[in-house]
Amino acid sequence: MGGKNIMLDCGMHMGYNDERRFPDFSYISPDGPITPYIDCVIISHFHLDHCGALPYMSEMVGYTGLIYMTHPTKAIAPILLEDMRKVSVEKKGDQNFFTSQMIKDCMKKQVVEVKMSVEYMSFSAHADAKGIMQLIQYCEPKNVMLVHGEAVKIEFLKEKIKQELNIDCYNPANGETCIINTPVKVPIDVSLSLLKAEARKFNSLPPDPKRRRIIHGVLVMRDNTVCLMDVEDACKEAGINRHIIRFTSTMLSYQFLTGFKSQVRSAVCSRNLGILAPAFQKASDPIQQLFVDKLREYKQKSAGGTKLVEPSPAIEKELSSELEKAAKQYGVVDPV
Repeated sequence: MGGKNIMLDCGMHMGYNDERRFPDFSYISPDGPITPYIDCVIISHFHLDHCGALPYMSEMVGYTGLIYMTHPTKAIAPILLEDMRKVSVEKKGDQNFFTSQMIKDCMKKQVVEVKMSVEYMSFSAHADAKGIMQLIQYCEPKNVMLVHGEAVKIEFLKEKIKQELNIDCYNPANGETCIINTPVKVPIDVSLSLLKAEARKFNSLPPDPKRRRIIHGVLVMRDNTVCLMDVEDACKEAGINRHIIRFTSTMLSYQFLTGFKSQVRSAVCSRNLGILAPAFQKASDPIQQLFVDKLREYKQKSAGGTKLVEPSPAIEKELSSELEKAAKQYGVVDPV
């Protein structure tokens, strides 16, 4: 949200009595502290399924970031946490549980003064379907996940959200993993030169949503930003030389039919090899040098440009067939 990673609630799973009761923070950071990945934690209220794992997260896992909660939540949460600790540790003998001191230390974390008030909303998140529908309409989310309530009522509310609001709704069971696929939009800056070229191409007409325009350029990533740039600008930005490969071919004319076969072979050879503009100059980088070396090698193998380079039997057969067709078409008795 706003470029920040905000964790809403840090609850304890009331259906398990083993290590599954606490969140698995390895999903956030497999190795190392989780603080760099979370900007703050917001505790909505003092129920244990919303704040029960907070001492575990801060004192045992090692989260040292900001934690926000209301004054009533901060007053009641430690009482419920201590009661749960006594039941789990002193009566049931559970291990790997936070201590009373950890609860106190957790509640003494940094206090930040927030000059704002919480507006009263007249609905119950657990029972009032009408209030939940109003909240969803107000927030306009892309997806909704229901995690509280009786199965029959949750299913009723789920279908109501889908039908009336046309929003995908999920109600995963305890321990079930729910995967929500969301489209990712990556903002991209476009260079001024490309925009000017596009304006000239379409006579400065405004964009038409019914007729999409395509802008060709090079996508450049720099300092966590993405920019679509003109080819020349991108080369200057990257500090590299732009390489242009040009191809030429020899065309036949009636005056050169006497030396027909040699001319055609010259044409085929030229089309297969091509001519690189800086081919016989000193290369300025390894990629260009690779092209230069390869072209020099093929020039030597072509014996001055009059023979095919490493032709296969199929290519020679095809060439011979094409020579015979051209000879018949232009009335050449012996193309050899």
